[in-house]
Amino acid sequence: MKAAVGVLVLALAGLGCASTKITSEANVTAKDAALDTVMVIAAFGDLDMMKLGEGEITAHFASHGVGCVGSSTLFFPGSPISDEQMVERLAEHHIQTILVLMMYGTGTTDTYVPPSYYTKSSAWVSGNGETGTSATTSTTGGYTTHRPWAKFRGELIDVRTDERLWVATANSKGDDYASHHTLLRSFCGQVMNKLIEDGVVKPPPPKPSPARPSLPKHSSSKHDAHGSITS
Repeated sequence: MKAAVGVLVLALAGLGCASTKITSEANVTAKDAALDTVMVIAAFGDLDMMKLGEGEITAHFASHGVGCVGSSTLFFPGSPISDEQMVERLAEHHIQTILVLMMYGTGTTDTYVPPSYYTKSSAWVSGNGETGTSATTSTTGGYTTHRPWAKFRGELIDVRTDERLWVATANSKGDDYASHHTLLRSFCGQVMNKLIEDGVVKPPPPKPSPARPSLPKHSSSKHDAHGSITS
């Protein structure tokens, strides 16, 4: 029974939803920046969150034709690296901009749902005239909901000038079944939406419509009064 409950909890957690309100601003030079290859740094202390954030952003950039690589694939997370090594590795992979993701606040909103009681009564009469009643009482509520929230920040940095090309802050909130993974996915999706809206990332070109096959032309024939065939 406990195993089944555990599976159910995991399944419900995967169904969690989150919404993100994001505010952003682009530098005037951001629209002229060439986003050849971007490195994303998900600066989270939790390794799982870091890999998730970098993977989400990498996938979003790839869907818009922009090369992107996660910092954890270029640098071992547990090893220090010098500035010279950093510059050398960035140049090796033609990285001109770095997108940094940070979380500067997190918690849960706890709400107690008081119990409500519902009673359903029924009466019965048997064939020999006996009567009786029965009642069933059910209860809902009596528990506490835990809805996660988090505050995020994003910065797009020019490697050559160390200039901030784009900055954003966001508030993400989840439902009863959401986790902080759900919040991070929501934030990453809004980061890409805002980068496009602010003109930093160009939207992908529309896919060409598939050519419709041309139908063969048929010539019609008819017989004249003398039996000859005319077209």
